[in-house]
Amino acid sequence: MAPVPEEVASRYGPLAVDRIKEIKVQGMLAAKGSSAERDEIARRLAEEIQQESNPVIRQEIIKSITKCENSIAELVLRAGLNDNDVDVQIESCRAWGNWHTSDSVPLLSQLLRNEAAPLDVKLAAVTALADTENEQAVAALSVALEKDRDPALQHQAVLALKRLTDRSFGNDLVAWRNFVDHGDVDQTKTGGASEAIVKWPFSWWE
Repeated sequence: MAPVPEEVASRYGPLAVDRIKEIKVQGMLAAKGSSAERDEIARRLAEEIQQESNPVIRQEIIKSITKCENSIAELVLRAGLNDNDVDVQIESCRAWGNWHTSDSVPLLSQLLRNEAAPLDVKLAAVTALADTENEQAVAALSVALEKDRDPALQHQAVLALKRLTDRSFGNDLVAWRNFVDHGDVDQTKTGGASEAIVKWPFSWWE
């Protein structure tokens, strides 16, 4: 790619691809930097994301600021869960799942219970709950197993529960609900009935 003419760059600023490269560099520096350096990087990135209209760049800022692991980054990641772009919300879910903080499970659980949240964001929240490796995430996943939930969400919740626990009840949603709610699988509570996840006619679902 030919370099951007100086007069164009001065008028319109750097290209998105160049900004993304610089943001990634900031993330790498934060991962290796001192506490003071991470604070400074987080401050700059926080200022950038508030002014940034390009959602792709906002995603990269979320990825990089996550590596700062400080209070400024926390504020940005909280705001990211409410971004007006779905992909930024998804990236923020991933960040909270990888952070393993005491706030990760409550925030992801709240998002999962938000009826207005897009399905893709809820799916990301379920995966992120598994990423926390926190036993409290098991109870938080109960809402995704409810009877009226999207089959894709139920399926993702089962996969997450398999990661978080040493149990495997296949696709038996009744068994999984009993385990999450009561810590066991007692068929007398369900009359011996079982309920399987609705299958989609696509190979990737298996």
